[in-house]
This record gives sequence, structure tokens and C-alpha cells, in this order.
Amino acid sequence: LGVLPGGYRSDALAVNGRGQVVGTSNVADRTRHVFLWQNGTMIDLGAAPGVIGINKRGQVVIPAWRHAVMWDKGVSRRLPLMARAFNDAGQVAGLIRLSNGGHHAALWSKGRLRDLGTLGGLQSEAVAINHRGLIVGTSETTSGASHGFLWRNGKIIDLGTLGGQASEVWSGVTDGTTINERGQIVGVSQTKTGTWHAFLWQNGTMADLGIGVPELGLDTIYAINERGQVLVSTDKSSVVCNKGKTTRLGTLGGNCTQPEGFNDLGDIVGASCVPPAKPTLQGTPHAFIWEGGVITDLGRSARGPNTSRAYAVNNQRQIVGATETGEIVKPGTSTQTAVQHAVLWTRSSGG
Repeated sequence: LGVLPGGYRSDALAVNGRGQVVGTSNVADRTRHVFLWQNGTMIDLGAAPGVIGINKRGQVVIPAWRHAVMWDKGVSRRLPLMARAFNDAGQVAGLIRLSNGGHHAALWSKGRLRDLGTLGGLQSEAVAINHRGLIVGTSETTSGASHGFLWRNGKIIDLGTLGGQASEVWSGVTDGTTINERGQIVGVSQTKTGTWHAFLWQNGTMADLGIGVPELGLDTIYAINERGQVLVSTDKSSVVCNKGKTTRLGTLGGNCTQPEGFNDLGDIVGASCVPPAKPTLQGTPHAFIWEGGVITDLGRSARGPNTSRAYAVNNQRQIVGATETGEIVKPGTSTQTAVQHAVLWTRSSGG
């Protein structure tokens, strides 16, 4: 997909069902800008540290301190909250800062900002919203513990725990969500023994998925798709839970796998290490797709042992990410760096 004028490094981070792609690219002055790629053209949406995503309308939400920005049909609009997620209706969920230094979960919808409150504590944060307007996040309770919450029909609902003191619902993978259209929610919770496990909440009940995660869910990513399949990844393994069966993703032969995107067909994309040159090494990360229990190397550019990474996959199995090109900027100096370009993978007619 190339880079913005003057740049040498870009990443494609999200793709909608129409094949519109958003990501980031540096420019001539080395600052990072957000781009929209459509119909073969890369459009500069302005300087920003990153992008939350793009919905089916082609609306793009860009995070910023205190005030997010929505780009819609060539017009940028400043939003009065820190955005974390948005849906196809253009509703944006996140948080607002309070004068006392705390923050509350918030919803921006149809030009209006709504404070979603807390579970009795001082702070809360919304991290995901489905297309029906159901919102999930984490809130402080009256006891000071953190609990996952669901906001529905104007009320904030405590998801509870797996018997321990705390639970959390944070952001899922780069391209994935922690709540689907059926209202199923995934997160992590402390158990009676004090360990942390991934959970699935549905119909008012929190079920233990039996997958242990690091304390407080650190370095854990998780997401759920419309089929109810759950992806959980820690620094030790990545698994998919489907109707009570847990399947490991595996690797491309090396010692690492990092999921980044998850679609409604159950496809997972990300980066996995290929066999290392020496057993003590980790191996070079390559973009992959996992489908039907099989992990496939998506490859990289033709020059040298270059890395690649996939960040998102839509339901048409269009995949976006980035790959190093084999070129070097300022070679032989202390500031030399690899050239990296945003890429789009499409499936051939053969599948």
C-alpha cells in the first residue's frame, strides 16, 4: 500500500467489509500520520499517534488525549471523550476525565455525551461497544476492587467474579472485541484461590473457561466473535475455545505466536516466529492466518530475512498488516532503520 509522501514506514491496522484500510505512516518530517487507503489511493488524515479503526460507513476514529477525532467523508470532528471503541452506528465509547482527577466511562452518540457512571467507586472505563449499543468495561466498586461491567438500557451492571475479589474487561485484540451482538462477554477474573482465569459471561452468568492468565490479566489478550468462539492469548500460549473445546494455535516453527486479529469466521491473524537459525534464538516473526485449525505463513517481501505482521482480518478474509521491504534508511549509522510498508493480503480464487 506504500507510505505517505516523504515517509518510509507504515502499518495497516484495520480493514472494514468494503476493503477500506486505515493505518499509520510517517511523513517527511518523521511525524506519524493516520491514513485511509481506498480504491488504490492513500489519503492523509492528519498527525496522530494511532487509529482505533474503521466501521462499515467508512468512519474513522483517531485517539487523542482527552478529545478523540472522528473522520467522516472528508470532515474531521472533535469528540469530547477519550475514545476506546466505536460501532457501525458511529457511537463511540471510552472515558471522560473529571475535575477531581478521576475518570468515568462515557458514550458519545448522535452528538451527545453521556456519563455512564461507575459501580460505586471513583473510576470506570468503557473499552468495547457492539452494534446494538451495549457497552463493556471495568469499574472500581465501593470496596475499591475492580469489576467488569455491562452498560445496557441506561444501567450499569456488575458482571461479578469467579469467586475472587476482582474481574476485568479490557480491550481485545487489535481487530476483535470483548462483546458480540449476542451480548456474550469475555474477560479475566480472580478465582477463589486467587489465581486469574479467562471467563465467558452470558445470560447473567460468568463461566470459567479454565484458562489461567497472568496476575491481573497482564500481557493477556482476548476476544469473542459472533459465533461465540473465544480467543485467549498469554505470553505462554494462544488458544481458541469453541463449544467447550480448547485448541492451541501453535507456531510457524519458532518460539512465538502473537494474535492480532479475529473475524466472525473464526480466522485469526497475527505474527508467529519461523524456525530460528540457532535453537537459542526466537526466530523471525512472519504474518500468519490460522483457519480451520491450520496456521499458514503469509510470507514477507522477497529481500532478505524480513519480518512481517498481520493486524486485522475482515469477514471477506482480506488481511492487513505490514512487512519490511529489505531497504535501510541511513545505513551504517547509529540511526539506521528498516523500511516497512503497509500491506493488504487477498485470497486467491483457489482459496
